[in-house]
Amino acid sequence: MAASLGTQRNSDGIYRAIDIYLDKHRYLTEVEREEVCRVLDCQKMSPEACEHAAKNERFPVRFVVQVLLVAQMQLRDTVTKEVQVFDDKLRREAAEDEEKKGLDEEEVRAEMEKMSIKVMELERECCMMREEIEHTCTHQKSKRGKASMWRKMKRKLGCASSTHDCNCQAKRKKKS
Repeated sequence: MAASLGTQRNSDGIYRAIDIYLDKHRYLTEVEREEVCRVLDCQKMSPEACEHAAKNERFPVRFVVQVLLVAQMQLRDTVTKEVQVFDDKLRREAAEDEEKKGLDEEEVRAEMEKMSIKVMELERECCMMREEIEHTCTHQKSKRGKASMWRKMKRKLGCASSTHDCNCQAKRKKKS
């Protein structure tokens, strides 16, 4: 970088010297001005010097066109490099996003499996509770069935409604 900077400074210095020479010798023909400019290497000039040379009316048209072509090539190279850097950055970000996405998907899958296992456990518990409830209900129904049969018999016999209060008419009839 330092070497190219030194080369640019030297080329820019030569450009300034030629510019001053052409300014002092305005009577030179186009061919003579082209001959003087042959010592300049446009590719080694700084972008600022190239920009100045492109607008400089003292320089021959052939040299100005050469400067413009070099500037265009430099600009194209710069844009290409910037686009490459940007593309590389996008690719890295996309790869990182894919990696994160893959990790996220794995985490989601693991959580889904945990949830699935928990749901199956809850379903088992629910089935067990349902069976217990059904068993309890059928057991109570059978008890209620006996009790209701007992109540029916008590009513037929004329007993009071409460099981504790058993003033049965059957007992009274026996006493009398």
